[in-house]
Amino acid sequence: MVEPRDDNETEETADEPSDSDHFRHSVSSSRRGEDHAINATIRLERVLTGGEETIHVRRPVACVACQGSGARQGTKPRICATCGGSGYLVESERQGFVSLPQSSICSHCGGRGRLIDTPCPDCSGKGHIARDEVLTVRIPVGVEEQATLRVPGQGLPSDHPGCPPGDLLVIVRTAVDPRFERDGRDLFHTEMLDVVDAALGTDVEVSTLDGPTTLSIPPGTQPETVLRLPGGGLPRFGGGGRGDLYVRVKVRVPEHLSDNERYLFEQLRQVRIARARSHDHETTRSA
Repeated sequence: MVEPRDDNETEETADEPSDSDHFRHSVSSSRRGEDHAINATIRLERVLTGGEETIHVRRPVACVACQGSGARQGTKPRICATCGGSGYLVESERQGFVSLPQSSICSHCGGRGRLIDTPCPDCSGKGHIARDEVLTVRIPVGVEEQATLRVPGQGLPSDHPGCPPGDLLVIVRTAVDPRFERDGRDLFHTEMLDVVDAALGTDVEVSTLDGPTTLSIPPGTQPETVLRLPGGGLPRFGGGGRGDLYVRVKVRVPEHLSDNERYLFEQLRQVRIARARSHDHETTRSA
């Protein structure tokens, strides 16, 4: 489940530790695995309701054969004698009364702190192998496009046995929906109207995330008119008021007319021509 990641903290246990001890302790606590980012595509309905979503992940996990050590079963890595297993070489440089630790990566072990004489054949000494897994992630209500959800402990394994893995970063993307376009909390839908319905007005059934609803088209609706359905969009992140659904009207002009339709359109044209002439005549008289 998606939860805030806990900071990796350690307790001070040594009495009056040296600067070198402090540095080694800090290095050890920061050796968690790296975070691993993946994309997860969800439907708009999941954004609306929130809930659990199953995702497929291919990621490195600790090798079962060597338990993440990288050494062949029955053997184990040996501590690097040069750095004492820290992976770093620390020298203290005194400046006045202050002693400052100066560090560098151990060249003998490459910073791993251990050496493998007989590598594990299953993972070639890496300590991890790639595996396909199915995880369940909780999607918050109203999750925003490209929001990043953090799943603690499901990232890449640490290169150092015993250290925790990183986190899985799930980048949420909204699946393409032929019905809607998303713009934040608002949704846009395109509705095709016959030219007669646009002229006379009508009621049409449009799709929403809550199911079909009836939208009244006023007479004389022009192409590219946008009508609003309040509350037909997506909720605010974490829950709350919903955005709106905007219906963009496109008018379909018939390409092929029957003889009867052509006759009626011709009659309509004559009526409109007569109406325009009458309007021009009245305007001339009043001038």
